[in-house]
Amino acid sequence: MGAVLALFCIAAGCGGDDSDPEADAVSEAYVAYIDAVKAGDGKKACAMTTPEFQRQAGRSVAVGPRADLRDASCEEAIEQGSLAQLQQVEPNLEDIEVNGDRASGLDPGETVPVEGQSVVIGPQEVFFERLGGDWKIARTVFFEQEG
Repeated sequence: MGAVLALFCIAAGCGGDDSDPEADAVSEAYVAYIDAVKAGDGKKACAMTTPEFQRQAGRSVAVGPRADLRDASCEEAIEQGSLAQLQQVEPNLEDIEVNGDRASGLDPGETVPVEGQSVVIGPQEVFFERLGGDWKIARTVFFEQEG
């Protein structure tokens, strides 16, 4: 009977885990970054990015009414420039590819309600580098919405 149960578990996948630990670590880094941004914790969020990403942070949020943040530090850019829409975004990194100390994944984006209207956040490809043993966000590339 034990052999039959063991064979059933093997066929059904009992106790097995097909996930890739490196891809899981990349996904966890992305979720932690988005959570820090949503919390307005610029110090934590910036610590989860590469130095180059940190240097670019002010320029990435310095659009429209936030033009005053063009030369802001990474922490200031995140704490003062985070979009209100991000408060409702749930990170969803898919199609994660790991190649040595570099990785990428796609967040397909979502539509979130903001002040009586629907706003589309994403989709974006997120690129990572492993620095000091930890995965850091190196850059993001947003795709234009069709339609």
